[in-house]
Amino acid sequence: MCIRDRVSTQSTGSFSSCDHNFMEAFTSSIGWVLAGLVPSSISSFITKKNIPEWYEHLKKPSFNPPNKIFGPVWITLYITSGYAISRVCPLGEFISGFPSSFSLDSPKQLAVYSFSLQLILNHLWTPLFFGIRRTEFGGPLAGLIATILGFTVYQTSKVDTTATLLLSPLLAWTSFASFLSFTIDRLNRPPKKE
Repeated sequence: MCIRDRVSTQSTGSFSSCDHNFMEAFTSSIGWVLAGLVPSSISSFITKKNIPEWYEHLKKPSFNPPNKIFGPVWITLYITSGYAISRVCPLGEFISGFPSSFSLDSPKQLAVYSFSLQLILNHLWTPLFFGIRRTEFGGPLAGLIATILGFTVYQTSKVDTTATLLLSPLLAWTSFASFLSFTIDRLNRPPKKE
């Protein structure tokens, strides 16, 4: 149908519904991607300052990735997850009226709300861990984020297989980040007084 619309558009020069759907999907994807990238780029200022001053001096496990890996990985994950969630619910639909019709029976709504919640919590992780330098918050918060993402992936699997596959690396990375955060906290706790 879209191919036919495009063929007829070329001959008439008019704007087709297929073109409109493409632009809406593209705009929605950009909106969801920016919802991940903009706050994380702001948080990166906190991270960059505290890596040489504090994080470099913490004890870390042997499986800790090099610092230069984290930025590109998070950028890639925000792009793929933003596109994934836009497949489940266009941003315009989410902003206009979608929240007013919330239903616990809707996998689409549960996926979008849980994705949004984990995104907010994800953006709080950096100020807590790096900003106020509280390693004891890193693991539990990352674990909560991974749990919410697991729920998101489960709900998304009922709506869109491609979106589920695109969200799975974010779940894997966040689960790893949770384990890493717990380990860093354990390694850097002051010895207990006897």
